[in-house]
Amino acid sequence: MSHSSNPYRVRNRLCNKSNAIPDETGTLDITVYHKDLEEPLSNALIKVYKISVSGQYGEVGEGRLVHQAITDSTGKIPPVKLSAVNELMDDNDSFYSIAIHHPTHHSAYIFNVEIFPDVATKYDVSLKFMYDNEDFFEFIMQPRKSQTM
Repeated sequence: MSHSSNPYRVRNRLCNKSNAIPDETGTLDITVYHKDLEEPLSNALIKVYKISVSGQYGEVGEGRLVHQAITDSTGKIPPVKLSAVNELMDDNDSFYSIAIHHPTHHSAYIFNVEIFPDVATKYDVSLKFMYDNEDFFEFIMQPRKSQTM
């Protein structure tokens, strides 16, 4: 039995919903797949947190659960409407974080998720089956402009 050490794969896309005037909210669309079978994964628990950072050096933070849902038979949850939070906004000290859990698969975490006004942010997440009660996870840290300079 051969399996790679990466328990999940994530692809994300930003899609402009229309040419309408931004309403300061965007949507988050998530689809979860079984990595080895490349099939939709139902009954995965998706939790979306809004993380607020403070302190002189950004050393203190708190998270608040803003949405949770369970994937359907197509591996999807209904689109989640969220307040826009991204690095392009003035005085921004927040970001979203997503946790994806399934009882028979490794968990996935996505940090620094940005939501843009009037834009759908889409994530396709592939979770790997958990063999022999392996207890580990990996995560994706979306790069922030401040980390690349």
